[in-house]
Amino acid sequence: MGTQPHICILLDSDEAASAVFGKLARVSRFTRSGRLYFRGRTYTGARLTCTILRELGSVASAIAMTSMLIDNKPDVVFIVGRCAGLRPGQEVGDVVISSEVLAFEPNLSGLDIRHFRPHVSVTPMVLQNLGYQLAAQGRLGRVHVGPLASVSMVREMSDVGALETISRSLAALDVGAAGAVRAANAISSELPVVVVSVIADLLHEGKVDRPDVAYQAASVVLEMISHIKVQARARRRNLIIGEPAMY
Repeated sequence: MGTQPHICILLDSDEAASAVFGKLARVSRFTRSGRLYFRGRTYTGARLTCTILRELGSVASAIAMTSMLIDNKPDVVFIVGRCAGLRPGQEVGDVVISSEVLAFEPNLSGLDIRHFRPHVSVTPMVLQNLGYQLAAQGRLGRVHVGPLASVSMVREMSDVGALETISRSLAALDVGAAGAVRAANAISSELPVVVVSVIADLLHEGKVDRPDVAYQAASVVLEMISHIKVQARARRRNLIIGEPAMY
């Protein structure tokens, strides 16, 4: 018998927070360890604890993630932010669910990244499969499942090209998730972490920005959460993933 999970969400903007909070019941706010949190429940009954970090940076996001994990002890963590499309056919508003992070500190200039092996596993396979099903159904818009590159700053297109030589299936470029992912892995290697990013601009086609793109990522996150259950046995809580119904 599955029970409802406790989910923690790290959001990178007020817009993303509004998109999530608008679909929750009984939202309340509280402060713990000097950080402001928001708590609520989804329509399926999952418990959500969220905090906003308006600029995802390696140090700041690591501190915020560490506080969330220690204070709230979640079953799954979602990092929700924005990214830049790198592949032809991607559009502003598309959503990327990461399977891994290419973690770089701080910017790439002056670094010979050919000698780096920065892969960090993020989304476990059961949740990747859920993402593939959502992408195949297409009812949440255009969803891609694949690696993300996480860096603090990309200043030149040559840096992006160098990233692509490392990750041939690079789906999108996320800025700043690496610190939070590393903090989560340091605390518990078994904790499922999902990085969900919405494409807010296209690097190859000039800057394009839409203020409503955060709502696309929020819809995907809440849909994924609706299919997550937890099986509690003794001290272990195992994830149970339900398949999305076809429409």
